[in-house]
Amino acid sequence: MVPLLVGVLHFGQHEAHATSLAAIFLIAVAAFAGYLSAGEVDPLVGVFLGVGGVAGSVIGAQVMHRMSPNTLRGVFAVAMIAAGLGMVF
Repeated sequence: MVPLLVGVLHFGQHEAHATSLAAIFLIAVAAFAGYLSAGEVDPLVGVFLGVGGVAGSVIGAQVMHRMSPNTLRGVFAVAMIAAGLGMVF
């Protein structure tokens, strides 16, 4: 979503990342509701993952705000390449 927001819709790098995260949050809430209603959620594991995710998000947002748009773009590119390679291998 970030490349689309930056390249096509001309969002700034920081705004694109923030907007993408807002969309992911809404998607995750909808998916959680579906899995919860099907009895597929382990509440204890969910709480631990949620606490870790919130802490990581707060730290990540603080780090992101300190980066220039070009640095953020580079870090994002490396992360996407690493994720892609991880899926292939």
